[in-house]
Amino acid sequence: MNLYEMQGDFLRLYNSDIDDDELKQDTLDAIRDASSDKLIGYGHVIRNLEADRDALKAEEKQLSEKRKTIENKISRMMSAVDEAMYTFGMNEVDAGNFKFKYRKSSKVVIDDEESVPPQYAEYKVSLKRADIKDAIKSGIEVPGARIVDNQTLGLR
Repeated sequence: MNLYEMQGDFLRLYNSDIDDDELKQDTLDAIRDASSDKLIGYGHVIRNLEADRDALKAEEKQLSEKRKTIENKISRMMSAVDEAMYTFGMNEVDAGNFKFKYRKSSKVVIDDEESVPPQYAEYKVSLKRADIKDAIKSGIEVPGARIVDNQTLGLR
């Protein structure tokens, strides 16, 4: 029986009109005990999944660092090729299966951000939730915001 089914059985029995209170309570206790074992099993699985997650995070970090190192090597080598081709006055180097070649491109250079008309700007609103919470706790009314207390399940 899974945890969901146990909850359903528990609630059905709890809300039932069984006259024998002792039998009802014994059955509820048995379901509660069985669910404790099931919850402990969930805890073990969660711990294993957390360990897997942490190992994957560490591996992601290593791979990300390795990728950045390779990207930096590529960038340095492309700069060296660019400098050499410029120095030698070469516009193209064809090696058969790859080719270095300059192509024309353009980019926008912003000399003074404040002079650019606002229609070309994009602004992102970011609410300071910690400051809002502190303000509300100190008695300041913040329109559109409120504090809601809740419970968060933790596993230690």
